[in-house]
Amino acid sequence: MQPATAETVTGDFSGTSFDYAGTTYEFFTRGDTYRVRADDEHGEMQEFEISHTFGTAPLQQYLVPFPDGRVQALSVAWDTRPEAEGGQRWFHLYPDEAVTYTDELHWTGRNQNWNYMCADCHSTNVRKNYDATTQTYATSWDEVTVGCETCHGPASAHVANAQSGEYHESGLDAALDKPFRQVETCAKCHARRGILAEGFEAGDAFLDFYRPALLDDGLYHADGQILDEVYVYGSFLQSKMHQRGVTCTDCHNPHTASLNVGVNETCTACHQAEPPARFPTLTPKVYDNPEHHFHEPGSAGAMCVNCHMPAKNYMVVDPRRDHSFRVPRPDLAEATGAPNACNGCHTDQNAAWAAAEIEKRYPEPNPPHYGEIIAAGRRGDADATEQLAGLAGDRDAPAIVRGTALSLLQGYPGATAVAALDAALQDPEQLVRLGALQGLSNLDIEQRWALGNHLLDDDLLAVRAQAGVTLAPMLERDLRQGDQERLLAAVDEYIDAQRLNADRPGALTNLGNVYATMGRSGAAETAYRQALELDRAWVPALVNLADFYRAEGREAEAGETLEQARKIAPENAAVRHAYGLLLVRAGRSNEALEELEAAMTLRPDNPRYHFVYGIALNSTGRTDEAMAVLESALGPFPDDVDILFALATIERDRGNRAAAIGYVDRLLELQPGNSRLLVLRQQLAEDGG
Repeated sequence: MQPATAETVTGDFSGTSFDYAGTTYEFFTRGDTYRVRADDEHGEMQEFEISHTFGTAPLQQYLVPFPDGRVQALSVAWDTRPEAEGGQRWFHLYPDEAVTYTDELHWTGRNQNWNYMCADCHSTNVRKNYDATTQTYATSWDEVTVGCETCHGPASAHVANAQSGEYHESGLDAALDKPFRQVETCAKCHARRGILAEGFEAGDAFLDFYRPALLDDGLYHADGQILDEVYVYGSFLQSKMHQRGVTCTDCHNPHTASLNVGVNETCTACHQAEPPARFPTLTPKVYDNPEHHFHEPGSAGAMCVNCHMPAKNYMVVDPRRDHSFRVPRPDLAEATGAPNACNGCHTDQNAAWAAAEIEKRYPEPNPPHYGEIIAAGRRGDADATEQLAGLAGDRDAPAIVRGTALSLLQGYPGATAVAALDAALQDPEQLVRLGALQGLSNLDIEQRWALGNHLLDDDLLAVRAQAGVTLAPMLERDLRQGDQERLLAAVDEYIDAQRLNADRPGALTNLGNVYATMGRSGAAETAYRQALELDRAWVPALVNLADFYRAEGREAEAGETLEQARKIAPENAAVRHAYGLLLVRAGRSNEALEELEAAMTLRPDNPRYHFVYGIALNSTGRTDEAMAVLESALGPFPDDVDILFALATIERDRGNRAAAIGYVDRLLELQPGNSRLLVLRQQLAEDGG
């Protein structure tokens, strides 16, 4: 990031123009300033001054300041590649869409906002300084671009070292001998993460300031390959390189980000006949030859990275390589839906062909891969519980993979899942504990508390904050004073993180939710309304605000809010479900059933929607239909406690005692010792006697 000057601007501002989605963008200079004529947030054409350039290669973006302190990144960028490579042109970052001023991806919108989206990684020691009351920014930085202090810590510490006459390692210098800390220092900018606190310095614990994403659906393919823009860290954590202590600087010059030597030479520095002494466990073998890669020397197929680090283009022209250093597995394509490196080049063939070709050369059976288990968990396969639990407990699997498996267990209630979560909540790996807390979210709050309350005292902010929000409903229960204080402290840390991001409607909705849980109704309503001030179409805030109104007995306002949500997102399952419940309370049963059925149809992967629709059918006397819905739901959700309990009580009410006992016995397998179930089981047995 640099001030826009004749020395830094690479784009053609000689009066050029670019047409996109009905808008003509014009680029020109006025005096010493660089200008663009573009559509504003209302669709009106205006002239804007460009304050800074953003990036150098293979593209350069341009930043426009606004009076409220916002700095926005233009979505029309300059392709800095040579003309022979297709560069030296203006292009739009969303060429296959028609992003206009009404779209959330428009350059004036929050998703192109530098203060939130970009600044923390592209400038040094940033303080966002967002004022939620005035909705303005006073963002500051020590250096406008990435400077020495970003990686080496404050220069004041360097000066103090010199003046003391003794050398004390700090920042990246101290982290160099601690492989995990060095990777975390780079992760500040090279990770898909949310910010929890400002002030990170090189060598600090990453999870004390940031909450990294796991291998979440939409970000990564099921086998862990990159899908969305995830910035290396989550990929590298999956690699054998990381597990054996390899760090970023083993391959990259930290000052230029370029490789220390050539591409294949970087790999063969370790993967050769005699591995370096630092990595004595590497198997001696020569890899850079046709006997291994089966391609002509010097060809694309002979480059290690093309098979083991396939690239994907982001921002149209910027290829990023997957840093999980994986063996190509086209045999997994059908099970995981993921791409494979072979067909990245052999585009005229399919995955089955690639798998067969590899099998000819390497006939040994392929080992199982965690991608198959994560894919099953994402699909909601009924038999995935054991597999996810097994992966979660596999200490040889990468921690980010184990954490992901644990997070998916939230959709799989039962003793197997609970045992896996219980063990993981004690795990020394930070991402395992974080994933386990996510996996707890659908358990009964008393069970959540019993399993996870010790993590309110975790060493890392990300874990404590997640524990706080996961266990927040316990604030409504009677807790010992010490436990109440511990829980409130962790919840407050979660609240502080959301306030830091109060320029995002999602963070404000999170605030509303936790305030509602704490019984702070005024604060909850204010937070939801602030979210809607930022984005009137933010459906999560509308749905949660409507639910808040319902809890407060303000049915008319709940109805108005949901009507607004229905106009904005008529095919949103959460909206249809909430509106259906509103109609139930209003006594409009037939209309309610239509909405509840629609929610179930739109999101068949949500067991709650099946359960509620079944209960609603039963309450209107359509018991046979209710049983059909609930019994069908047991296919994908065989261990869902609500569905099983509904079936048990309906069968009891129908006089089918044996069937009811069968369902209760299944529930007791999942929740042995549950007093409510034991009483019901006894009643059913006595009725039969």
